[in-house]
Amino acid sequence: MAHHGSNYAGRTLELDPVCITFTTGDDTVSVGFIKEVKEVPEVGHILYTISYTVDDATNEVSFYYDMSKGNVIWFRNQESVVWRKTKLASGNPARLQNT
Repeated sequence: MAHHGSNYAGRTLELDPVCITFTTGDDTVSVGFIKEVKEVPEVGHILYTISYTVDDATNEVSFYYDMSKGNVIWFRNQESVVWRKTKLASGNPARLQNT
């Protein structure tokens, strides 16, 4: 997924079964190895929390997922910023872009 808004232009989040990858401005990439995924159903959406490691440091990111809104997510700490899945070639991970 990627973000198209001015504050997040060019930023992406990619998920696959093993890694979570954040791309920030100027092609800076951070790859984390997923340790655990928690899923908590809430009214109207699901809260996912992914625990991952980068350079031996444990990190965590939480986001909401709502299929009824066109497969969008929004981070728990940035609920006004919506990210949408972009289409990639078969076999590639999910990429999210901010809209």
